[in-house]
Amino acid sequence: MGLAVDERVEKVARPLRWLTEFWHHPRKSWIRCAVFQVHLWSGISVGIIATLVGISGSAIVNKDSLDKVLTPALFRTTSGERLTTDQLLAAAHVSHPGWLISYVSIQQKPGAQRPEPWVFYLSPPAVHRAIHLTLAYFDPVTGKELGTIGEASGVMNRLAELHFRLLGGPTGTAVNGIGAVLLLLLCMTGVVIWWPGRSRLRSGFRIQWRARWLRFNWDVHSVFGFWSSIPLAIEAFTGAYYCFFIPMAAVMVFLLGGDVHKWHEMSVPPRSTLVIGQSPVPLEPLVQEALRRHPDCVVRGLALPLAPSDSVSVQLDPPRAEDLGEYAQVVSDRYSGKVLSDVDSRRQSLAIRLVLFIRPLHFGTFAGQWSRIAWILVGLVPGILFFSGFVMWWRRVPARLLKSRER
Repeated sequence: MGLAVDERVEKVARPLRWLTEFWHHPRKSWIRCAVFQVHLWSGISVGIIATLVGISGSAIVNKDSLDKVLTPALFRTTSGERLTTDQLLAAAHVSHPGWLISYVSIQQKPGAQRPEPWVFYLSPPAVHRAIHLTLAYFDPVTGKELGTIGEASGVMNRLAELHFRLLGGPTGTAVNGIGAVLLLLLCMTGVVIWWPGRSRLRSGFRIQWRARWLRFNWDVHSVFGFWSSIPLAIEAFTGAYYCFFIPMAAVMVFLLGGDVHKWHEMSVPPRSTLVIGQSPVPLEPLVQEALRRHPDCVVRGLALPLAPSDSVSVQLDPPRAEDLGEYAQVVSDRYSGKVLSDVDSRRQSLAIRLVLFIRPLHFGTFAGQWSRIAWILVGLVPGILFFSGFVMWWRRVPARLLKSRER
């Protein structure tokens, strides 16, 4: 009887031996060896990309403030009552005849002494079609053009282009997304490799500052990697989300139990009813109607129609837009002025609000200036990990090969 019980216990315990071995003696475990290879080649594949994206991301966390320091002339607006939306749009057309205006960034700030400039996103005439848009800055009070800059020109815009698209357009965005997935894999495998064993757990949290260079390099890689694994995983996941936005957003809403059809309605504005021969209605009443519907919000921007059946979207920021990713949007028919859609993310399901929270999570605005500072530091970590990891790899593989050839 006792022998039979022992055999049954042995059968149950046998599959768990690998876990027990990893728990107490991870360096002897085949799991660690296998995960190490995945970690190594993922790091080699994505290390340089993660370093560049991390550093550029840290640089653009406070992009709006730095833009004002680097290009102050574009932000020298005057105090007073602003012109109407239609007057400012006419001023932009006069300055850039024949150009298409797809969007106007307004970025109203409640209580500000001077208004933010209105930034018109311009596309050149079809015969001179360019890859990147031109941004034209206008004083909303005088209608004077303050200057123009290319969407990917200037220090901060160039860094943003590097961070989002690796300076490679749509192809760069796809490569960036794949790199984000590999970085997420690095974070998960790194925690497995970091595990020092139950009896040596405390040593996994310490850096031996007086140790030899190679030991110090290992400690830096291990300890920095462990403590930054969660924020880096957040950045990697949210980065992949933005690179593959349309499929990932729908999948996440579905997995969280939300209404994918509702998400689609929020993401794709309804169309205007085309009326041949009828002129579009003025835009200022549409802006005022949006503010009337959402009195606690400020205008963030206008998505303007390009095709005849496109609608006009007035985008607004609620008081906690930066912290929670909230927004409101009122879409109107360009010919009749009729409101076609009125969305306030604060009234949506928990699933949709969680998906919208990805924005402040990625850009580090979820806890004000403190989270911005933390995310600036997190952005520097991939470079530290890549350098320290490269040193370890070089010592183990290329350096040994070179020595063997010399002999």
